[in-house]
Amino acid sequence: MPNRSRVRARAAAGWGAIWKKGLVLTGLATTTLTVMAAGLGRLADILQVLQGGGWVLLLAVPLGAVGWALLDGQRKSHKPDTRAIAFGVVLLLLAAIIAVPKAIDIAGSSSDRPAAAPMTAPSTAPSSPAPTGTPVPATTGCPLPDPTDPVIPPVDVRVLYWCHGDVYLPDGSVDSANYQIKVRPRLVNNTTTPMSISIDNPSSIRLLVEGPQIDQRWSPPTRTRALGDKPILVECNGKTFWGVPPNVPRDAVLTKSGGYSGFVTSWDYDALTPGQVAFKPLRTDADGNPVQEGNLVFQVPLEDHTAARIYGLAVIDPAHDDKVLGVAVYDKDWGTRLHPTQF
Repeated sequence: MPNRSRVRARAAAGWGAIWKKGLVLTGLATTTLTVMAAGLGRLADILQVLQGGGWVLLLAVPLGAVGWALLDGQRKSHKPDTRAIAFGVVLLLLAAIIAVPKAIDIAGSSSDRPAAAPMTAPSTAPSSPAPTGTPVPATTGCPLPDPTDPVIPPVDVRVLYWCHGDVYLPDGSVDSANYQIKVRPRLVNNTTTPMSISIDNPSSIRLLVEGPQIDQRWSPPTRTRALGDKPILVECNGKTFWGVPPNVPRDAVLTKSGGYSGFVTSWDYDALTPGQVAFKPLRTDADGNPVQEGNLVFQVPLEDHTAARIYGLAVIDPAHDDKVLGVAVYDKDWGTRLHPTQF
């Protein structure tokens, strides 16, 4: 019994020595890897090795400790123990067979990865891309005008702001046969000669509309009718339209309901010199009220008391068969629809 107890004690001491050596080797391996990571800046690669082959290290270190302990025990006993030597060699070979291919695979995959980008300090704002231009070769010539190129119109016409509204009869009721279109245009003279943009009779500015008997159904305010102008037929872009003249300035009256009969024209232009622009930007007076200026108001007959078919705003030349010098097409060249009190 004592002999058996001593054998167990010696075995326990032997295995304790084995695990102590294993822990020592594990600590040494971990310390070595950490120092290498700090010194070489390859922490990501070492972490990848530990992640991919950690189980190999956990197996190899204890096996190596077992082999070391057996060989060390043999050395202290001064007796050759063939079984211990063989067992230690087998354990070491087993660890090598398992660890070497895995290490080679991890090393190969690590070498295939692109190098990590250098660490940089975070910037406070994202950098904007550098501006780029279009290369223009120095040998590229300039061609002669092409007859098929779009022709710049004599007058460039745009409608920047517009709206429509009811017309009110003297008793304050709504006129179901007419309504009004209010526009603030922007006109540019693209020619080398002065250009009329007067709204006197005959007016150089017309609202082009479609509909039956517009000339007979047109019912403008009193002062506009008294001026003597009227709708005329105008050819534009291969079609014929009625060209309705604008109301004369300030042609609106108070109704019995306390409101005005409609919008008012506020136009003080007569002609455009070459290159001149006719346009009044939006602005307010000293009290913050929008200034009414640079506006044209047209009274238009309704179809079936519901709507009017509008093609656009045109500048024509009354002295030359009412030729169209420029047109702002309604569904293409008209801008913002704005409340009539704001312009």
